[in-house]
Amino acid sequence: MPSHRYSAEDFRDALLKLLPSGLLWNRSKENGLGKLFHVLGQVYQDGTHRALSLLSDLFPGTTYHFIQEWEKTFDLPDSCMGDDGTPEQRRNAIIAKLTDEGGSSVRYYITLAQNLGVPITIEEFAPARAGIMRAGQRCYGRHWAFAWRVQIPRLVVSRFRSGRNTAGNRLRTWQRGYIECVIRKHSPAHTALFFRYFTTEER
Repeated sequence: MPSHRYSAEDFRDALLKLLPSGLLWNRSKENGLGKLFHVLGQVYQDGTHRALSLLSDLFPGTTYHFIQEWEKTFDLPDSCMGDDGTPEQRRNAIIAKLTDEGGSSVRYYITLAQNLGVPITIEEFAPARAGIMRAGQRCYGRHWAFAWRVQIPRLVVSRFRSGRNTAGNRLRTWQRGYIECVIRKHSPAHTALFFRYFTTEER
């Protein structure tokens, strides 16, 4: 497939050259046929650009026209996102589903959040033990062995980025409770999960 992207004017000029010779077939770009062929050229231009970007559009990380097809495959959007997700958030949800191998480790939840576009850190707790604790540390009871805390941005501002975002994406998006909902759904039932929020902005 050729990599050159032909413009509507290129297609118009090519169509004009296909006209028979003679005074009846005026090849002027300003007459009725010239304007009609320009409209047809725009249709051919759109079709060519769609064909050249087909592989990129099929890939889940850069898809736009096939988002709904990917979502049907992974039963998305889920109850956490609803129908209000931006194209970038919807792509992130697809990637998270596609790469999700399950788990309950710290690394698993950090990776899950990263795939959804949110940086987090996780703090684990342990019961107080003599000989291990240091002066100034908090004393936790034995039940704290099942507690963990996710530190998550209170407000994440995602800016439009050339090469990562596409036409139709918002210049800025604000993510709030979606990541908390996802982590809660994936958290082990026997654990106690807490969230700590801080304000940050993605550069």
